[in-house]
This record gives sequence, structure tokens and C-alpha cells, in this order.
Amino acid sequence: MRTDSRLSIALAALIAAAGIFMSCDSDIAYTLEGTWEGDMFQEYIWEGTTYCPSYTQVTFLKDPYTYSSGDGYWVDYFDSWIPWKNTVVTNHIDWTVRDGNIFIHLFEDNIDFIISDYHLDEEIFRGELSGSDGSYGRFRLHYAGRPFATRSTEGTETGERPQRVTVRK
Repeated sequence: MRTDSRLSIALAALIAAAGIFMSCDSDIAYTLEGTWEGDMFQEYIWEGTTYCPSYTQVTFLKDPYTYSSGDGYWVDYFDSWIPWKNTVVTNHIDWTVRDGNIFIHLFEDNIDFIISDYHLDEEIFRGELSGSDGSYGRFRLHYAGRPFATRSTEGTETGERPQRVTVRK
């Protein structure tokens, strides 16, 4: 009998620990859901010249059938004259929270980012990210709303695109 009771306690503790990890990831995903605006410190290269967006907007839309993932948009805005066709660079994204880390895939740029060192609350999302291309850097975004449509992305999927090369430190 004693063995059964110890086994039951151990099993209950294991289930509770698994629930804590799931709960933590779902809490992060819930807080992340919505639109965040600010500086992602990105750089783009166009014909040998580096250009930095003045503003970035990232929208995280939560998948209603999973507790910690979804899709959305990553839009970089350029205020000044730039040599390529559009003043915005838009990427559709998939994202997931796993073990407290945030994984983001940008489809159009075909790059993956992981955010593992960050601060996230209802107003501020800041930290460091690293890219699958070896890039890394910091970011600082403020919460803009839930849910919130991105600014116009019309016309950003056609025409020439600059190359996203790195994240500034």
C-alpha cells in the first residue's frame, strides 16, 4: 500500500510539473497575442548600402486550437526615401512558445528567430533575439492592442525586396 501511495504522489507531482510548463507557455502566448510596435533594430542591404527601418510592427495572432502558437505579420516601415519599390517590408509569420522560448519563422525572408532572453508584460516586450543566419541583437516594443490589424500591407508582396542581413546590436 505504501508503494502505491508514493507512486500516486510522484505521478501527481509529475503531472503538476507538466501543467506548470504548459501553463507558463500559454500565459506567455496570451500576453504576446496582439500587436507590438517599436524598434527591432533590423538592417537591410540594397546594392551594397545599409538601410534601417524607422519602425516595426509585429502582430501575433493566436491559433484558437493550440495553447501557445499562431501566425501573424512582421512589418518594417521606412520613413525616408529608399531605392526599392515599397516603403514597407512585410513578412507573414508563424510563431510558437516552447519551454519559455519564442520561435518565429518569417516566410518571405525565409529566416527563423528565437527569443530566449526577454521581458514581457502587458505593456513592454523587450529583449534579445538570434536568427538562423547567425544574426543577433536586441529589440524594444510596446503593446498597441489586441487584436490589431497591421498598417496597410497592400503592394508589399510584389516588386523588389531588399535583403534582411542582420539584427543590429
